[in-house]
Amino acid sequence: MTSRWRETAADIACDVAGSLFYGAGVCIFAGPAEFAPGGLTGVTLILRHLTGVPIGLATVLLNIPLVLLSLRVVGREFLIKSIRSIAVSSLFIDVLFPLLPVYAGSRGMAAVFAGLLSGMGLSLFYGRGSSTGGADFLLMSVKRFLPSLSVGSINMTMNLFVFAWAGFVFQDVDAVLLGFLSSLICSVILDSRLAAAKKREVVAVVTRQPAAVTGAIHARLGRGTTVLPAKGGYSGEDLTAVFCACTRAQTYRVRDIVYQADPRAFVMILEAGGVLGKGFLSPQGWQ
Repeated sequence: MTSRWRETAADIACDVAGSLFYGAGVCIFAGPAEFAPGGLTGVTLILRHLTGVPIGLATVLLNIPLVLLSLRVVGREFLIKSIRSIAVSSLFIDVLFPLLPVYAGSRGMAAVFAGLLSGMGLSLFYGRGSSTGGADFLLMSVKRFLPSLSVGSINMTMNLFVFAWAGFVFQDVDAVLLGFLSSLICSVILDSRLAAAKKREVVAVVTRQPAAVTGAIHARLGRGTTVLPAKGGYSGEDLTAVFCACTRAQTYRVRDIVYQADPRAFVMILEAGGVLGKGFLSPQGWQ
């Protein structure tokens, strides 16, 4: 399987898993408890309450003008991935979740689990450089035309509008508070999971046998390397520095591979806050 096909398969797998988490939060918890979290999700829940339009269908219809508006803003790759994520999640929400039982307990617990599951689902979308559209497209478009406004202020303004509308439609102050609580939990989960997903490690190797080290890493792990000339500060010996960015799970495999190729190598394992580029996050995935 080529690299592009592997990437596409991973994107689709995350779309499916993300749709299960996200759909559960919306359909099993938020919808039955009659409150609206922020963003386009809240708008679709309000519209369903008012008109009976299915959530997934409303999501697709509302995203059409947002896609057209943000066509030149969000980038082709991000837009294509997001359209696929929107289609998959909307299909799950309208076809699969109506067949499942809903939560009928405490509305407070419903808000907690709606935020938790939605955050987990969205982190899978965002981690692959995708989104469920809606507020993401609108945020980028507004920021493009009004660059002086911060993303946080734009997002808060949109959410306050959704919360206020939900309180008016549901005739319930608790609907406003529950929507705010759910959105807050979703944001915390989303930020923490994305921060963890971005963390990578860099194995820095000082070696006398660079060809053997890089060849072994490429052949046995499939990871790329960067090679720079180096010189021993004490010995003055000409050496080579090899850098390999990898996931934490691969760090010790790289170490073992290096020492098998050059038992005299000097190895440093460095934590990286994030790595952008082929094989890691795309720039669009760095939310």
